[in-house]
Amino acid sequence: MDDKIHEDYLGKISAMLPGGAFDFYKRKRTLINYVFSGGTGAFVNLFTLFVLTHVFRIWYLLSSIVAFLTAFGFSFYLQKHWTFRDHSNDGIQKQMSVYMLVSLINLVVNTALMYLFVDVIGKMLVPNFYNNTLWYLLSQFVSAGLIAIESFFVYRSFVFRRS
Repeated sequence: MDDKIHEDYLGKISAMLPGGAFDFYKRKRTLINYVFSGGTGAFVNLFTLFVLTHVFRIWYLLSSIVAFLTAFGFSFYLQKHWTFRDHSNDGIQKQMSVYMLVSLINLVVNTALMYLFVDVIGKMLVPNFYNNTLWYLLSQFVSAGLIAIESFFVYRSFVFRRS
């Protein structure tokens, strides 16, 4: 959507919002869109993790990798086009490559954090309760939050920076 049309549309919405809400959104648009896009990507990730691990009984670490990669394409599209408002296809291969590199690094970090939270901390904190819980989902939620903070700055500074 072109910026002029987007501004007209948002102007109409602002008339319906309580005073100051639209101005706040305009000032913090990138961050708010990042959180929403990330939340949607996190939902895709967690849903896939849950279904693979809990329904199909696939090992949680393998499920975590598949879930992480499943959310990749969805997240790239939302971050590029909506969060950082980059509608150009110029250099998209480079952007996707850098985004994939960041995602793969995040995948390694995510997998290490999952192992740490589930097999180390989880077994220490709740050894008798461990196998009967959805501890891996809480671990994924915490891991994703930590990775999201780091990723925002990397995406903004290196992947979708404006020339």
